[in-house]
Amino acid sequence: MKEFIEQLKQYKELVAMVASIIFFAFFIANYFATNSALEEAKAQIELLNAERECRLGNRITVAESNSAIAALEREQIEKMREKIEVQSTAARKANSIEETFARERLEKIAADLGRIDGDLKSLRSQSKQANEYLIRNACNTSAKQTGGER
Repeated sequence: MKEFIEQLKQYKELVAMVASIIFFAFFIANYFATNSALEEAKAQIELLNAERECRLGNRITVAESNSAIAALEREQIEKMREKIEVQSTAARKANSIEETFARERLEKIAADLGRIDGDLKSLRSQSKQANEYLIRNACNTSAKQTGGER
């Protein structure tokens, strides 16, 4: 065994150089990201982007619903004002041809108000569903696919 060590002493620089090369090879392989690590990072980024796009889409849907609700409510208010105006005109001109036209106009306004009420109910329901969807965090795809919480 002593003879072997004596012979290695002659080659200590060569052994040190080979050991250094092996060390640096392992260091470089572990220091720089491997292809699988890059693919995993890319997949995580894509999941986060999909989640953000989903949330943004839902928020846009809610905003559009709220805007449509506001427009219908303004239309409803305008129709109610028109109805009041027609009723006051009809009351002033009872038993005339204008009263007949006023009644026809009131029937049309009543039909418009019924349509507006139906549209409002539908939009409020859609808006409520979208809000509940956002509250439940249904877009959290990264937590669903990785099985963990964020």
